[in-house]
Amino acid sequence: MYDLRIGGFETVGQLWERFHSQNPKTNSNYFRVQLGELMRNGHVEIVETPLINFDDFLRSWRYGFRLWALLIATLAALPIVEFMQAGFPLIVIRWTAATFLLLFAPGFAFVWVLFPSRQRMSGFNRLGLTIAMSLFLVPAIGLVFHFTPLGIEPQPVAAALAALTVTFLLLGAYREYVIQTRRQEQLSPMMFVWP
Repeated sequence: MYDLRIGGFETVGQLWERFHSQNPKTNSNYFRVQLGELMRNGHVEIVETPLINFDDFLRSWRYGFRLWALLIATLAALPIVEFMQAGFPLIVIRWTAATFLLLFAPGFAFVWVLFPSRQRMSGFNRLGLTIAMSLFLVPAIGLVFHFTPLGIEPQPVAAALAALTVTFLLLGAYREYVIQTRRQEQLSPMMFVWP
């Protein structure tokens, strides 16, 4: 959600309702053009709504999408790796899910814990570090399972990788939430004074 400040503080939706009630014959395209003109002239600035708590952070499209997308993909890949034992056409799906769990998911989540801000690292660097961290974490999990009675079997290793990925995802999301709230607290109210 975005807020609009015009000598006060109201959401864009509230401004549209007020504008439309005063000018019922106008449509939303005209409103967008007028709002864009006010923004270009420096009379209006649209700012992001401050995050109030971690729940708001997780529900926001901008910040929570990475968490939910990877969480759903990891939890969807886990039963595919665990239970799909079919012949050739379906085994490709299992290989794809296993590759995701082995080479991408744990490393991405771990890199998110280390570098929660997107601005610190380019996409290619993040992808390379994601694969490198996955190649580090997966053998470490295998080493731990080697010394347990479960042994190195696909099902417990996949479950452990999924659990590790979910843990790192939650830690990474919380670290990014802390960084975003600190960044919003550092914004001075003077930045929102309008001419």
